[in-house]
Amino acid sequence: EKQWGMFGWLGFLLCGIGSFIVYFTKGNESDFVKRNAGEACNLAINWFVVAIGGYVIAAILAFAGPLAVLSLLIWLVLAVGGVGVLVLNVMGAMKANEGLVYEVPLPIIRLIK
Repeated sequence: EKQWGMFGWLGFLLCGIGSFIVYFTKGNESDFVKRNAGEACNLAINWFVVAIGGYVIAAILAFAGPLAVLSLLIWLVLAVGGVGVLVLNVMGAMKANEGLVYEVPLPIIRLIK
């Protein structure tokens, strides 16, 4: 059970799809796995929305003349955010391996309960 909870978090490394696979296949068997994989899915959904929005804004600003510098700043923020999301996933996997449910300490929208 701990292992599947950990896989729910590490599934994010497969473009977020692994977390959903664990949630929908093993989530019905264990509340622990469902809660961990669900939190990982919520983080993946939120990061996907933020990243796509940031990339679109950065691409638009890249062609806006003097505002092109803001595009580079957005790319830098997205890179740092990506590392942060990776760290949160590793922390979640470590907590799940200890038998604990890890809740992301960020204000994210929890679409999956």
